[in-house]
Amino acid sequence: MTIYTRQNPPIGFYVYAYLREDGTPYYIGKGEKLRAWKPHRRRNGTDLLPKHKDRIVILYDNLTELWSIVLERKLIRWYGRKDLGTGILVNLTEGGEGATGRSFTDLQKAVIREIMKGRGPSEKTREAVSLARKGAKDTNETREKKRLAHLGKPKKIVSCPHCNVSGGEAAMYRWHFTNCKKVILPQSVGYL
Repeated sequence: MTIYTRQNPPIGFYVYAYLREDGTPYYIGKGEKLRAWKPHRRRNGTDLLPKHKDRIVILYDNLTELWSIVLERKLIRWYGRKDLGTGILVNLTEGGEGATGRSFTDLQKAVIREIMKGRGPSEKTREAVSLARKGAKDTNETREKKRLAHLGKPKKIVSCPHCNVSGGEAAMYRWHFTNCKKVILPQSVGYL
């Protein structure tokens, strides 16, 4: 078993835990290089990084990123999160990438709502979009032009000599001719 430190970090991705004095984990994370030894500051100013660096434990090392995400999520589910009332960890997410599964208090939701007010499109933009949509009624002529433009050049129709099915050239060459189900090839009979 290798003991990892800031001077001797694991190779590749890894999953780590921060331990309490009694040896139980209070935070599970994934990272690479020096992630486990870097500060984990919360918005309220607290830092999750343990004061004693011997309480940083690498649980799994030399992983791909995908496996580190899978193992981190599994361990967080196993130990449970305090914010959800399911366990002992102070993690705020389900693990993996980003803030998946983060839960917010009603106060946090109200603050975010206030911050986001006025960030949508302006009244002028909304009016312009509304007018554009009202005038966007297509005539039959416009619809026909769009349909023809979408179709592009006319398809060349071909027929399969084995089953007499006709269709567009590309699809027919994909599914018929030498690939036709009605063709009996020597290897299917057992000659090869």
